[in-house]
Amino acid sequence: MSRAATSENRATAVGIFTASGPIGFALGQGAGPLIAYQFGWPAIFVAFTGLTVVGPVLFWPASRGLGTNQGDAPSLEDFGAVLRNRSVWSVGLLGFLGYS
Repeated sequence: MSRAATSENRATAVGIFTASGPIGFALGQGAGPLIAYQFGWPAIFVAFTGLTVVGPVLFWPASRGLGTNQGDAPSLEDFGAVLRNRSVWSVGLLGFLGYS
């Protein structure tokens, strides 16, 4: 994500990515019964499968050239440094507590 978004809009990109799951869940819970009422229960599978196919079709051309690798892969020492970072553990713990 750091190469696909600039520092000015990185927080927005991460926020949208993080919110996409709950938004999709809410969309399914809210629109599913409406679609089923209008067209029958099998129609929800067609509608949401269609959205699942349309998403990547629109994303693919829009993402061309973004996120290219311009450096070396992180080393094992870099990975260890992340695991020893107290801020990473704090955010992980807060996320766990918020989810549970």
